[in-house]
Formats: sequence, C-alpha cells, structure tokens
Amino acid sequence: MPTSSLAKLEAKLANKSNLRKLCTVVKAHSQSSKLFIYEGTPFTKWMKDYDANIITHMPIKDGFKRIDVTDYTLVNLIRLGTDFTADLDFDIEEFITSELTKQFTLSESEAFINGDGITKPTGILSDTSGAEVAVQAKEISADTIKHLFFSLDSKYRENATWLMNDETALYLQTLKDTTGAYILPDFDGNLMGRPVVIDNAMPSSQKGAKVIAFGDFSNYWIIERHNPTIKVLNEIFSLIDQIGYLSFEYLDGKLVHPEAIKVLQLS
Repeated sequence: MPTSSLAKLEAKLANKSNLRKLCTVVKAHSQSSKLFIYEGTPFTKWMKDYDANIITHMPIKDGFKRIDVTDYTLVNLIRLGTDFTADLDFDIEEFITSELTKQFTLSESEAFINGDGITKPTGILSDTSGAEVAVQAKEISADTIKHLFFSLDSKYRENATWLMNDETALYLQTLKDTTGAYILPDFDGNLMGRPVVIDNAMPSSQKGAKVIAFGDFSNYWIIERHNPTIKVLNEIFSLIDQIGYLSFEYLDGKLVHPEAIKVLQLS
C-alpha cells in the first residue's frame, strides 16, 4: 500500500471517531515511556512596585506531572480474493482504508471508554484511573441529571459534553420532570445546554453500570505511539487465491485530569 493510504486512513479515523473529535490526540513517537502534564497554576500577584524578591515567593515545584505510557497494539487482518485485487475498477485503497476505519473506530471506542489498562489502554470509565463517580442512583431521573451536571467544576463545564449510548439517550427522551413535562421535549442534540454524543461502547443500564459521563473530554489523551502501518501479505494466502492486508495501530490512553469528567453510576 502506498504511503498516501496511511494518510488517508488517519484522516478517515479523525473524521469518523467521536472520541478522537472530543479527546486530545497526542503523537508520542519517541522512545520515552513518560509524558508530562502541566498541573500548576502560573504565579500571579498584584504589586504596587516591582520587587525583585518576588521570585522567592514563587512555588518551588514546576507544576508538571509525569505519567507512564505504554504501547498497546491493535491488529486487523483483511483478506481479499485476487480476482478483486486484479480488477482495475476496484478501488483497493478506498476499500481497505474504509474498512479499517470502521473496525479501528469500534475497537478504539471500546478501549478508550472501558479499557482495563492491562491488554488495552486505560478507559475513561476505569475504576482506578478513570472519571470520578459523582452520582449513584437506582435509576436515571431529572434530578440525577442535574446533580451530575453541577458536580462538574464550572471550569470544565464550559467545554463539557454528555456521553452515553443509544439506550440511555432513548430513556432520556421519555423522562419527565415532577410536573409531567418531558425534560427533552424536542431533542436537538443538547442537554442542559451542552451537546450529547452517542457512543454505543458506553454501558447499558444495569446495576453497577456507569451509564452517563459528563465532562471536558479533552482531558482524555489518545496517545499515538507510532504511525499506523499496513503490511501486504502476498504469499501467505496465495494457495487460496487471496491477498492479506495486516494493519496495526500503536496506542495508549490516559485521563490526565480525572476530575474533568464525572459519571452517573447505577446502584
């Protein structure tokens, strides 16, 4: 496959993946296993006259947090009959990159939301390094939605998004407040003034499930450790008149500020 195929694949992934649009994509192709996250607050102080001794009052720490990153590999294999690959009217590049985009997007979403940090990246809903559980309730209600909304610090609310699956979004469509009015009478993709994004990798309603996440998802970093690769396997499948296309992604994922996203968990 030509180099342009990889560029096309990366462009398709960026366009199709909701999480890649919401989160921060970082290229970390160096051999280092650490990234640096700035958590400090720049020193700011009013002064009547400049005093050179002000430096002695500044914080000693640099405000950077170090986080460990890993190479998790996502593998995909597509096999095509040689009659297809020999057909000049068949756009192999478009087919391969489109299929990879579909499969990689599904697998990425599952990992970036539910990943265990062992065999795949650490997900947003991770019990150990993921978003904070702000509300626990037996069922979703108008009040639990409001509590979840205001549990998020205002500095994160201005860029916040709701994340849920189809089932939860449908349930919200049928939800009524104490007066009997629908809380989403004309669903326009927003809830309490913030956009709703649907991703069916989010859990469905059952005990213990974290069904809604609300926050500034730019604080979840999708870390690309290497560029995607596609290898053409001409010989392995030649006896059955097929050609294989073996593709790899090398990724990690970290919620660098867990307080930036809050979740509603069913109890």
